Amino acid sequence: MLPKTNQHLIQGPHTNEEVGKRIQCAIGPYIDLLTLMKERKLSWYSHINRYSGLAKILQGTIQAVEEEAYKEKEEHCNELTSSIPVRQRPCPVPYAMRQTLRDELREMEDLGVIRKSFSLYASPLVVIKKKDGTNRVCIDYRRLNKLTIFDPQPMTPPADIFQGMEKDQYFSKIDLSKGCWQIPVRKEDIPKTAFVTMDCHYEYLRMPFGMMNSGATLTRAVKKLLCGMDKVVDYIDDLLIHEETWEAHVKTLSELFKRLQEANFTVRPVKCLLGSRTVDFLGHSLGRGAIGLQDENVEKVRNAPRPKTKREVRAFLGLVGYYKEFVPNFAAVSAPLSDLVRKGQPNIVNWGDSQERAYSSLKVAVTSKPVLQLPDVNKRFVLRTDASDRGLGAALMQENEGTLFPGACSTKTRLKACYWMHVNPRILEWSS
Repeated sequence: MLPKTNQHLIQGPHTNEEVGKRIQCAIGPYIDLLTLMKERKLSWYSHINRYSGLAKILQGTIQAVEEEAYKEKEEHCNELTSSIPVRQRPCPVPYAMRQTLRDELREMEDLGVIRKSFSLYASPLVVIKKKDGTNRVCIDYRRLNKLTIFDPQPMTPPADIFQGMEKDQYFSKIDLSKGCWQIPVRKEDIPKTAFVTMDCHYEYLRMPFGMMNSGATLTRAVKKLLCGMDKVVDYIDDLLIHEETWEAHVKTLSELFKRLQEANFTVRPVKCLLGSRTVDFLGHSLGRGAIGLQDENVEKVRNAPRPKTKREVRAFLGLVGYYKEFVPNFAAVSAPLSDLVRKGQPNIVNWGDSQERAYSSLKVAVTSKPVLQLPDVNKRFVLRTDASDRGLGAALMQENEGTLFPGACSTKTRLKACYWMHVNPRILEWSS
């Protein structure tokens, strides 16, 4: 089901004092109160409570906004290479889930997310079970996406997001509520978003999840919102605020809330964290000049079963590969597992001693919770390189209190054509 509105935020008159109390009630559990009490700097409430529309921003769901509010917003455009409509039959939905599905679609219609359609396009709706047991409504746009012209709007690579945060002491995390639904669809492209259920035909008025360029459109809209705010980084619908001082952090938060209000964006309080010394963001734990691994993902690696098929090997390599910058010589260590997924290898993998060593080494390397020091560009760097028959490795290090700490690791697999090279030329080639 869609998230319910926080009624205590919107009922009654919206005086500044009333709104302030409701905001404190709503987001209080998500504030690092220990830090605030220790710092004795609770004055930030007086800064963010000045916005009478902040209660709406913190509702946790999108608003049924009038069309006038969309005039300044980025629109989702969906240019196709063919004018022939994409039509597919509806996917069957289990009888026990049909009433729940109807209720969700009715709620989406009430919010102005979808409307009844007479479009010639028809993509099938599918229901996916989420980890918490609830259902997620998705549209299978794969055939439509094959005809969609790619939007080259870049997303900030996760590895680049944390650069320049080595001196920051205060962090806040903001999650936009149903980020895609907060972007309107261009009028002429609305029919292309149409989808069918067993008994209804709808089309999206707001950008749906699953279209090829949905992420690019949302990224462009968020970057437009954050223009000039150098201390706020974004990754699709997640925002991270980082500052060196508390006063600067409060000022940046105030400006961000102001812009969110003016742009009619809303956030989910349950996924927000304000005024913290450390923060989990994009699977990483950040704070005090260092970056580590998020505990939740470390547990996933620790509990990962031994792969038996090529698909399971790929899944394991993807899980640990997300943290390859924390594992020195990752390419060489993981090479025996990478060999199992090459073209021509059997689907049921041949598991030997080398694969077992690689599997165990990768699990130990990740679950030991390695930490990287965020590099300071004003300090001296030390580059260490290494090479073997299977891979090349490098570590960028900096000295802190007399000890060298790694700031970044990089690795790649050697081509078979280069196996004949002696170790020294390999190292020189890598370091150059």
